[in-house]
Amino acid sequence: MFPELICLANDESGETVGLIESAVDGMPLSLLIKGRDPEDPLRIIARVATEVHRLARSEFTHLAQHADSQSHVMANLSALPGVLFKEFAEAANARDWILGQLPHDRASTLLHGDLLPQNLLFEDWENHQTAVLDWECAKIGDPAYDLAIVTRGTRKPLGVPGGLHRLVKFYNETAESKISVNAVVVHEILLHLNWLAEAAEAKAKNRFGGRGPEHYANLLGAILRRARGNQ
Repeated sequence: MFPELICLANDESGETVGLIESAVDGMPLSLLIKGRDPEDPLRIIARVATEVHRLARSEFTHLAQHADSQSHVMANLSALPGVLFKEFAEAANARDWILGQLPHDRASTLLHGDLLPQNLLFEDWENHQTAVLDWECAKIGDPAYDLAIVTRGTRKPLGVPGGLHRLVKFYNETAESKISVNAVVVHEILLHLNWLAEAAEAKAKNRFGGRGPEHYANLLGAILRRARGNQ
């Protein structure tokens, strides 16, 4: 169950936004998973992701657009400050690994941008009818991005050992275009590169709070080691 796009409108800043149906019933997946198969959330998210990615791009022309998966990856990589790769060897290694994994033939799709359990509502668990909420992060881009938002480079996404591989497997069972584990890892790494850049900037400006840059640099190193071990 996806919100119906009612119309396009301009907000106070002049930006074009899509107005959608907003009233839906149900209980978040995050509250329904206790006592169930721990892989159920990954199955459901994978199914929802494939359905989101099948929606017609032509109906969402107001969204930020990437022509294809490669342009999505390169735009995110190019937006990072160059000093990051000079200051942190982990960032430079991550960039080099990404450049070796660039997709060449994966078309862009509609992305939800935040397919976490709290954004999926269930009115009836038995038939798995799902309402998808909070579309403010929607864009057109690489379908692997939607999965990376869920896995985020952790060893146990949503508490499931090997959850990244399981999520990709479930996605590929029904997806029109298959993706690889490494395609998701590319976006996991880009997320961590952004967090590293934000932490480094905060440290440079003596703004304290949250994790320091060394934390994200160490996580990048760990993600890269796991990725290289899968090759």
